[in-house]
Amino acid sequence: MYSAHSLCFREFDLLDVAVRKEITRGITIMKSIIRDRDKAVTYNVNWNADNQLIGSNAAKLASYIGTLVRMHIPITATRWSNKELGSAKDKIWTEILRSFNIEDTTIRKKYILQLAGKRHRGWRTFLTNKYLKDKENFFVEYDPEYPVKYAIFITEEEWVAFVAQRRDENFKKVSATNRERASNPTYAYKKG
Repeated sequence: MYSAHSLCFREFDLLDVAVRKEITRGITIMKSIIRDRDKAVTYNVNWNADNQLIGSNAAKLASYIGTLVRMHIPITATRWSNKELGSAKDKIWTEILRSFNIEDTTIRKKYILQLAGKRHRGWRTFLTNKYLKDKENFFVEYDPEYPVKYAIFITEEEWVAFVAQRRDENFKKVSATNRERASNPTYAYKKG
């Protein structure tokens, strides 16, 4: 049997759950890193023997790379190796060096820019899955709405061009081939 006191707390917990469900995650722009950079505070990062990021600031750097990619690389860029992205990649590298203590070596730069390329592909995939596909993972036929939430990263012109790229028959063919290939892996993935 519940007492009046426990019922009060139970109602508060249910109200708290309802409030939490209404709050959605906003966009990640890493304001704390920008504020610290303006105060000349830098973060140390560590590397393991395989030249991979480790340590307490590794996740912070990876998230910051994603933010920089969304700010400086257009979603219409289809190939990360495109020469036209050279100045944007240099800007990303420069911004990272302003906030993180990383040796300015070819190996470190290559690793960071490869990670940036992964973040760019992930960003484009996220936009495709969220706005251009339905619940059954098929491309929608209607014109998807412009994602106003990401207006600081994507212009309306870029969005229209991105949607056109994703609706191209060649893209859909490659997407279907890759989906089929991923559904039948040669080696079973073992979590852990």
